[in-house]
Amino acid sequence: MDFKDGEIFCKSSVPYDKELPEAALLDKLFSFNLSAMDRHLPAIMSVIYAGVSPAKALADLEKAEAAKTAKASKRKLAVQSRFQMN
Repeated sequence: MDFKDGEIFCKSSVPYDKELPEAALLDKLFSFNLSAMDRHLPAIMSVIYAGVSPAKALADLEKAEAAKTAKASKRKLAVQSRFQMN
């Protein structure tokens, strides 16, 4: 996403000569692209429909992901300490 104007661009490529790449390789490539889209879709939608600037939308997304990671980390520590007490 271009932070100035919100333009979205994405490119996927796999070099090959005469034979098509294996299906497993293409599956990994498309899975990666879909997961990247899933990750960024909330920011994209906030730019399109909520009038949020692209830079703010991405900053909000990163802040939300950091909070989610911290929460998961705390939960993991709590679960580990419970098992250590037994």
